[in-house]
Amino acid sequence: MATYSAGDFIGKTIFITAPVAAYKYATQLGSQRPAPITYLSSGDGFTVDSFVNKNGTYTNFDDNYWLGKSKGKTYAIAFKDVAGKYNAAAITTQGVKSDEQKRKEQQEKEQGVVLTTIKKFLPFVLGTVLLAAYIKRGK
Repeated sequence: MATYSAGDFIGKTIFITAPVAAYKYATQLGSQRPAPITYLSSGDGFTVDSFVNKNGTYTNFDDNYWLGKSKGKTYAIAFKDVAGKYNAAAITTQGVKSDEQKRKEQQEKEQGVVLTTIKKFLPFVLGTVLLAAYIKRGK
């Protein structure tokens, strides 16, 4: 399964394909996770406003959560609860790229810069080498 950066989902709508627990708030480190206040079901959209995660923003949370709206109400949904339960094609259509896609695009961009540089300076280098060989041969 592809991995994504949580921040790439901000402003995007996740379309749920199987029941996902929705919470009133994200649980803090050491706190017991509350009972879900509802479940998002297949076909429901969840528009992501922000996220909290234990390794980035708001570091005192047990899980990683997206915060957003579904059916006009605000919820927190845990990343691990959503994994594999959303329409990945719909996310791609909205412009979200997997970490691997972004890595490949960066590599292609870097390779393009190298090739462009070679194409730009190769005639000058070859010309200099040929000129030097001609001058050396003439002596």
